[in-house]
Amino acid sequence: MKLKFFAVAIPLALILTACDKQEDKFAGFTAVGTDKKAARFYLDINTVKRNRSGWVSFNMVRDLTDGYVIQNAETNCDNRFFTLEGVKYRQDGTSQEKFASETVTLPTDNADVTALVKMACDKAEENRMITGAFDDGKALEILYGNYDANTKTASWENIDPPSSLENHENFAGKTGTVKILESKEFTQDGIVKHALVTSTSVSYPADVLLSSVVFIKKGDKWRVEKEHSYLIITDKNTKTTDTGIEQEYPDLVVKNDAGKDKQYRFNDGLYVPYNNVFLTQSFESSGNKFRVEFDSIMPVEDGFLCLGHPCQAEIGATTYKQKNGDWVLLSRQNKVGFAGSFGVMYPAEKSDVLNLTPNKLIFLIDDYEGHMGVEQKYKHLFLFSENKWSDLGTVDTGYDNTSYYGEESDKSFSYEGKVSVISSSKEYPDLLITKSGKEPDENYNPIPAKNSLYVFNGKKYEEKVGAQARAVKNEKIAVVQDTSTAKSSVMLMLDYAVDNGGVGHESEIQEAKLKIEAAPKPAKGNKKAARKINDEGHALLNQQDVDGAVAKFSEAHRLDASDVEVVNNLGFAYLKQKNLELAQQTLISVLTDRAKFPTQS
Repeated sequence: MKLKFFAVAIPLALILTACDKQEDKFAGFTAVGTDKKAARFYLDINTVKRNRSGWVSFNMVRDLTDGYVIQNAETNCDNRFFTLEGVKYRQDGTSQEKFASETVTLPTDNADVTALVKMACDKAEENRMITGAFDDGKALEILYGNYDANTKTASWENIDPPSSLENHENFAGKTGTVKILESKEFTQDGIVKHALVTSTSVSYPADVLLSSVVFIKKGDKWRVEKEHSYLIITDKNTKTTDTGIEQEYPDLVVKNDAGKDKQYRFNDGLYVPYNNVFLTQSFESSGNKFRVEFDSIMPVEDGFLCLGHPCQAEIGATTYKQKNGDWVLLSRQNKVGFAGSFGVMYPAEKSDVLNLTPNKLIFLIDDYEGHMGVEQKYKHLFLFSENKWSDLGTVDTGYDNTSYYGEESDKSFSYEGKVSVISSSKEYPDLLITKSGKEPDENYNPIPAKNSLYVFNGKKYEEKVGAQARAVKNEKIAVVQDTSTAKSSVMLMLDYAVDNGGVGHESEIQEAKLKIEAAPKPAKGNKKAARKINDEGHALLNQQDVDGAVAKFSEAHRLDASDVEVVNNLGFAYLKQKNLELAQQTLISVLTDRAKFPTQS
C-alpha cells in the first residue's frame, strides 16, 4: 500500500510556549500516557483522520532530552505504525537537523508507542460516530470527508480498488461522486444497526462502484461496525430490492441491455450472483404447518468468486409458519450448507421427507454433479429441528460414466441407489442405499454394485464400508420405510452371505429373515401341502443335501407363494448353493405393495 503523509506547518510559537512548565510544553498537543511530566510523545488530536482504507494519520511531537521532533505518522490500528522523516528542533525552537523515519510492528514492547497508537485510533473511532438520530449526510461525511448537502453526495478521492475486482481499472486513481443507494435500520440479535449501500460513479465509464457499511448503535451514538468499500462494479441501473427478509445488505437487481434482471446477494465481502429459489415445499412439524424456500448463491473463496466444477453453491433457507391461514416469516438462514457444482444448485421439484420425531425431520433433496461425461447423483440431507435447518451431508444414489467412456467400453459402468431407513431406537437412524447396476473394483473393472450403509456420526451421515457396513447389529435390521422395505432386508442378507458364506453373521441373517417374513404377502395357496414339502426340504438341508433341499423348497413355493417361510428357506438354500442371483430373484419376487417412503407436500 502507498502511504501518503501531508505535513502541516505549525508555528513554533504555538509549540514552544513555556519551557519552565513541562506540562504545557507543546500547546495544542495532548501528552500521551498517564504521567504528563514524563510524556515522550504528544498528539495533535485535531489532525487525526481515517482514510477509506482504514489507516489513521496524525501529527505528533517526539520529546527528546536535547530537543524535540515534529513528525507526521500513520497506523492501521492493527499491526503497523509509521513515522515520516521529521525535523529535530533545539530546546530554543531553532531547527537542528532532519530526523529519520521509523517503522514499528505492532504490538510492541515500547509502551509510549502503544499509548500513542491507542490514543490516535480511539480518536479516529470517536470521529466516526454519529450522535443522536442517524443522519445519512453525517454518515457520508464520516466515510468520505467531502459531503455536499445540496446534492446529498460525497466526493471520493483516489479510488483504489483491488485488482481482484472485475473492471477495477475503470475506477483506479479516479475521483468519484458517491450517493446513497439504500439506507435502512434493522435489528440483529437485539442490537439496533443501520446499513448503507452507496453507489460511486466516475466521468467514464457509465458503471458504478458499490460499497457498504454497517453502523451499530450504542447508547445515543452510532459507530461503524464493518465496512466493505469495494463490493462490485456493475451497471448504473442497479437498484435494491425488498426481499421481505431483514438482512444487513439488501439484494441488488441489475437490469441488462436486454431488459432482463440479474439478482445479487451479499456473501463474504462481495455481491455475488443469486440463483434464486431451487425448492419450495410445505411440511408439518410439531402439529404446525411450515413452508421452506431453499435458495443458492455462488461461493466466495479467498476474496474471489468460485466458478469451477468443484465449487458447491452455498445453500440458504427461508422458513415460513402458517398462522391464521397466513404465511408468516419464521427465519432466514444463510450458509445452511453446500450443494451442487459450478456454484449452482439445480432446481428440485419435490423432496422426500423423513420424519424422525414429531418436531424433527430430514429433507432428502436430489443433488447432481456432472462433468465431462460423468454423472454423480446424491440425496442431500437437511435437518429441520427447533425451527432451524442444518446440513447432515449427502448419501450416494447414482453414478454413470458411460457418456465419457462409451457404452461398449469395458470401463463403463452405472448404478442407481434407493434410500431405505433402518428402523432402530437411534435418534438418527441408519440409512441403507440399495444399489442396482455396476460399480468399479480396485482395478476399475465393472462389478455388481454393492449396497452402502450410512451412519450418523454426531454431526453428519458418513458411509460405512467393507466389514463396517456388514457388521450391523441385530437391532438395526428392521422394516425400512420406503419402497425398498423388504428388498433392503434381502440385500442385507445377501451381503452377509457373501462374506465367507455368512460365517459369523448367522444372527444377522436370521434377523433379516424374520423381517422378510413380516412383509406383505401374495395371495394364499395350499399352505398345508406346501408346509409338508417344506419340512422335507428342512430335513435334506440338515443332512447337507443342499441341491435336494432346493428342489423341495421350490416345490413348496409353487404350492403356496404367499408362505414367506417357504420363500426364505428357498432363498437361504440358494445362498448355500452360492447361487446369489437366484437367491435375490427368489427373495424379492414376492415382495410387493411396499409402504411408501414418507413424504409431505
